[in-house]
Amino acid sequence: MDRRAHPVLQAGIQRLFQEHPAIWAFSIDAKGELALDCWPRESASDELSAQVMQRLLELVDGEAEAAAWLFGRTFARVLH
Repeated sequence: MDRRAHPVLQAGIQRLFQEHPAIWAFSIDAKGELALDCWPRESASDELSAQVMQRLLELVDGEAEAAAWLFGRTFARVLH
């Protein structure tokens, strides 16, 4: 599959990083488990993980291809 961001997800993932400045990166493994990388590390709470997962579920609702595209990927904040 194409390495570029899936069009359904691109804007939503960018918003997620904007709304949660503590998140530096996150990944979703092949089983669908979420791992957050935050600064400071203490900000990677269960509550934040649940918020991120809920947002991702909303983004892929009804979009099977977009959901499948998430698995096994890491997303990182872009600094300019």
